Amino acid sequence: MTNHTQICVYLERLLLVLGSRVVLKIDELSIKQGALTLLTGPNGSGKTSLLKVLAGLLVPRRVQITCNGSPMGTAEAMVYWRGRHIYLHQQPYLFDTTVAENVGYGLKLRGYGRVQRDIQIRTALAWARLDHLADRPTHALSSGEKQRVALTRARILNPAALLADEITSNMDSVSREQTKSLLHDLSRSGVTVIVASHEVGQFDDIADEHLTLDGGQLITDPIVGDVIPLKHQQRP
Repeated sequence: MTNHTQICVYLERLLLVLGSRVVLKIDELSIKQGALTLLTGPNGSGKTSLLKVLAGLLVPRRVQITCNGSPMGTAEAMVYWRGRHIYLHQQPYLFDTTVAENVGYGLKLRGYGRVQRDIQIRTALAWARLDHLADRPTHALSSGEKQRVALTRARILNPAALLADEITSNMDSVSREQTKSLLHDLSRSGVTVIVASHEVGQFDDIADEHLTLDGGQLITDPIVGDVIPLKHQQRP
């Protein structure tokens, strides 16, 4: 019996079918609260699909869900996750306005007044070290800067979980380290972070756990099970 203490999401018998193709078939998966989990696997292994399930964007054909220690129906979980889990795409979508307006967009939708938004935007931009870019139009940003703007826009909404899909793949080394630092800071503040990446070695210095997918299934470690703490892995 799995102990759900400090586990924010626990899935059993997950089956995701798109069209006629089985995309995910996972017997058991647990995600720890506040951990930074690295999700790896070859192209087509199901990484993006799993993140989208956890974001409430793809609905499994079958799954048993325990969320924050309580059983939850699939429909209820999808709504709950869509409101509290944020999915970040490899190619961030930004509005053709300033950095500050992009970062504050979600707050505006939630009904925050101008003064409240401005305070939180300034704080968020300072956190990401993007305050010097507040008035810059997003089309003038580098790919790394755009991704950090998207990350900051997500962070300002206080998500329970951040699901990052290959977000450092098009970055230079400096931008990658800056983004990794922000992801690490988020997890240390209590946000559950899952990073899908084919760059295994780029994240083993900040990740707490490591999941590997192949053919839509988790590759299990014979000692520690589906979720593999990085301390148990051999490094070159």
